[in-house]
Amino acid sequence: MGVIRTFIAFGFLTLFLWPQQIDAQRKRSRAKRQEGSIPAPESTPLDTLSLLLEPKISAIDTLPPLADLIAQKERIDALFLLPFREDRLPYRDSLVIDSLYSTDTPVDTLRVIDTLALVRQIELRRDMQTALEMYYGITFAIDSAALIGVEVNARFVDTKLNPEHMADFARGDTIHSDMVFGPVSARVARSYIQSRPDSLVPIFVPFQQPETDLRGRIYFGSTVADLMREKMLSYALSQYRGERVFLFADSGQEKAKYEVKAVFEEAHELRLINDLAVEQLPEFRDSIVDSLIPNWAFLETTKSGLAASVISILNGINAEPKKSMRLFTTTPSLVYFNDQINPIHLSSLVFAYPEIYGRPSAEFIEKFKRRFGFSPSVTTTRAFDMTMDAFYRVLVERVKSAKDSGQVVTTKQQYAGSDIDYRPFGSNSFQNVAYRLKWVRDLNFSDLDTVLPPEVFKPWPEIPDTWLEDRLLAIEKMRYPERFDENGERIEEELN
Repeated sequence: MGVIRTFIAFGFLTLFLWPQQIDAQRKRSRAKRQEGSIPAPESTPLDTLSLLLEPKISAIDTLPPLADLIAQKERIDALFLLPFREDRLPYRDSLVIDSLYSTDTPVDTLRVIDTLALVRQIELRRDMQTALEMYYGITFAIDSAALIGVEVNARFVDTKLNPEHMADFARGDTIHSDMVFGPVSARVARSYIQSRPDSLVPIFVPFQQPETDLRGRIYFGSTVADLMREKMLSYALSQYRGERVFLFADSGQEKAKYEVKAVFEEAHELRLINDLAVEQLPEFRDSIVDSLIPNWAFLETTKSGLAASVISILNGINAEPKKSMRLFTTTPSLVYFNDQINPIHLSSLVFAYPEIYGRPSAEFIEKFKRRFGFSPSVTTTRAFDMTMDAFYRVLVERVKSAKDSGQVVTTKQQYAGSDIDYRPFGSNSFQNVAYRLKWVRDLNFSDLDTVLPPEVFKPWPEIPDTWLEDRLLAIEKMRYPERFDENGERIEEELN
């Protein structure tokens, strides 16, 4: 994912982003940090980096491609709100001896970030990982926009994942912005949107579902799950041949669980322990899973630990000679693309899922690695896509205002890893409706083939005529092993 390789770089970055000076004559408890936002990244566009939008992003009704919109050098003032978590940065003591006043009296100096503790923090905190991954995607989008004459003056502000902090920031922010990107948390985003005095500046919330009680020009980046769930369940039903169906759902997926059971009434729900593990795992694996007919599982979760655990269990069952398992989900999530999930397991389970956050294209990976030295994650790619799309829509709106035309972007736009298609939502907002049904088959993440019958890739096993006798014999061997010899042959009883 590239995060591990950039921990140390992030440590130096935070030293640059949040400088602090402490008076040597005052105690540490009275020292206060200087307030400020993260400065815009300084990046030189690569000579070999081609604009990834062109010619893919060329169809917007009658408006010309993006590059043709730029009659002169354009400038976009952009505000990015990410959870860098300045409040969680670990510092180490940096006391030294001030020989000017005393030979043995320690005084405070510049506070230094404990880089080792920072690495541990990032490993444990998903919010800091997300901020770092998105920062690289946004930076790369800024570099790409510069190649066609769009100068982006970026401000990065730490949300601290705190709604009250962002409400105070919104009310006191007097710097002009042409667009706002973030926050990534729905709770923090609501607090910021409701508190900002200027509701005319478009705000792009990348991971939020549409809401009706928020004012302003808002672009909700997360597709409504109901439509995707309906399409996935419709596909699963078309593939159903009488398989035994199981359901794993965490406590936050009540609606998904209800919808799956509405279609597959016979689905057997597995109880979970704290949304982390299967409660009766031995019984499920050895007795409940059918060895005669194929098995299906629906996994509805956004928790990476539960996803990794269940997928590992299902893959182990699928590897048994007489058992077959296939995996579905109707809940779009990034948890299936992190390092905890083995793509080989997903491929063996023929995993089918709705996709919003697409995997990066080979071209994008190559150019990104040339720029940063590591491969982009799905989150980084999504940040790039949504940032470029935001720049695009701001420029189109600017041209629209200049020409007093009624044209807006109404077609689906394709970027490095995903599609984005905003449609009107309410009176002044927009909702992203773009998604794709995908599956993992033959170690490839590809578009779901809804026509291909299941017998081609997951055929039912041939059931022998003696299956009942064989089953009863197996049960007898399990319950009464003393009746059989070491070769499994029945021991004949001597007649008295």
